[in-house]
Amino acid sequence: MTKPSKSEEKLLSDGEPGPVGIHGHDLDAQWLFLCEHASNRVPESLNLLGLSQSEINRHIGWDIGILKVAKGIANRLKAPLFFQRYSRLTIDCNRPLESDELISEKSENTLIPGNRGLSLVERKKRIDEVWKPYQDVIRKYLEKRIPFKPTVISMHSFTPVYDGKKRPWHIGLLYNRYPDFALALKERLLADDNSMNIGLNQPYDISDEEDYTIPVFGEKMGNPHVLIEIRQDLIDVKATRARWVDRLTRAFQDLKEIN
Repeated sequence: MTKPSKSEEKLLSDGEPGPVGIHGHDLDAQWLFLCEHASNRVPESLNLLGLSQSEINRHIGWDIGILKVAKGIANRLKAPLFFQRYSRLTIDCNRPLESDELISEKSENTLIPGNRGLSLVERKKRIDEVWKPYQDVIRKYLEKRIPFKPTVISMHSFTPVYDGKKRPWHIGLLYNRYPDFALALKERLLADDNSMNIGLNQPYDISDEEDYTIPVFGEKMGNPHVLIEIRQDLIDVKATRARWVDRLTRAFQDLKEIN
């Protein structure tokens, strides 16, 4: 048997899981939860991208703690959750194809050797086998729901210190052109706990050039939306994660008529 050429070799081996995880209940629910940075798994063929496992276990490899929070809320609301099974260091599913951060050569102060000098063939494999299947599942699901408009909630977490600077927010609510749902969610969360430090478009903001989920599945498809960022030290243990599941579930239940 002829050995496949480099261009014919697949990124993911037959024994590895597919890129899209699906968790949830009622596929006709009002809510759709998404988690682009759920995992720190790297395809075996990429040899940890030239990094140690301890580096990939850091926040540069994934959004620590957020998948468990997202699953908890989805369970309580009986809503579907789609999540990416591979690290954003492999390819970032919240970046458009034109973004320089789609396949980052450097994350914070860490160089990513396995992402440097990629050929067009190598880039295409990551797009075709990891990025595109994830986007296709979400798009097809939302198209099936037309004319109903489920609320798209993209779940993330952020490190409490970045580049030596402390980040004071407990949670960030991010949006681009349409702040309505984020503002309503902020009001509901503060009604539950007025000591909460809620950042609007903090610690990041959203743009068409550097973001995909909200501009495409929220704005372009006309679905209510918000991207949620929770500080990682607040969800790193089971007890505190449970509190965030509780308060966000209550908030969403109270906002169920916003559509």
